[in-house]
Amino acid sequence: MFRRAPGLEREIRADPRSTAAAGRELRRAVPIARRLDGATGGPWMPRKGHAQQIDVEDDPQLGPVLVNYDHLGHLKEWGGRNHAPRAILRRAVRAAGLRFRQLPK
Repeated sequence: MFRRAPGLEREIRADPRSTAAAGRELRRAVPIARRLDGATGGPWMPRKGHAQQIDVEDDPQLGPVLVNYDHLGHLKEWGGRNHAPRAILRRAVRAAGLRFRQLPK
């Protein structure tokens, strides 16, 4: 029987080598996400102060995360009443061979 080790994720996130490796792997998804974003008309409402609308950010608690700085990026990702979901980040992560894990707000 497989039993998950308690605290394993916390230990892995605390190791700087594993977070650096995770960041390198996640950066493979950035050009794919930017290409998908361009295919949907580019940023719908760009955020000032960010040269790139999609990038990898290092969160102190979660480690490296793929973020979309577009003010309306949530509509592209999840859709809305008048917009079908385009799943830019989810598709880019899967295309890079990684697993998408949604975290609660």
